[in-house]
Amino acid sequence: MSILQEQPPSPIPSQIVAASLDPPRDLEYPHAPFSTGPGNSLMPLILWSLAFLFGILMLLARLPVHAPPFESLTQYACDRLPNLPNLGNRFQSYALNLRCRAGDSVVYQRGFPAYSYTTAWAPCRRSGGLIRIWRVASPSPYGSYVFHATCDERVITYYRDRAAGYESAQRFVILIAWTIILGSAIGLTAIIRKSLRRIRMTAHEPR
Repeated sequence: MSILQEQPPSPIPSQIVAASLDPPRDLEYPHAPFSTGPGNSLMPLILWSLAFLFGILMLLARLPVHAPPFESLTQYACDRLPNLPNLGNRFQSYALNLRCRAGDSVVYQRGFPAYSYTTAWAPCRRSGGLIRIWRVASPSPYGSYVFHATCDERVITYYRDRAAGYESAQRFVILIAWTIILGSAIGLTAIIRKSLRRIRMTAHEPR
């Protein structure tokens, strides 16, 4: 009588094992709109769009490019400053808030950061001199920008220098705005082209 011996189980082909480890194709989402992979273009699209709008707002909200002519400026006489006593080798200091008048019009001017290093400004401020400023009457698209100023008939700052500085600042803002607009437009174009190319590739994939 022959004895039946148990046969070892036939090995499973490696191809079947590898195939069983792969996820089903129906569960894959290669074009999921909120995927975190490199194919996600939603966040860059939002950022480039915001940058484009920000550049446009910078152009729309900018002040006039050219400074007004000197003849169109209004002269304001400001209240005298209090005298500053000499404390040894140093003088007291205080925040500069001026109240200036031109007829019945009253404006409030804060600080003179651009004038604080001129030779005429320091002695005039210490002695409480009479300050006169030239600016566009309010309301003005130029805001509170002072184009010319004197203190006790001594010029603190010249119209020519202040007008040149104003126009340079405006041109710089325009340059930055156009740089943002062009850069964001290039970024948006690249994202749109990439999305269209992905859509075409998806349309030609076998189902």
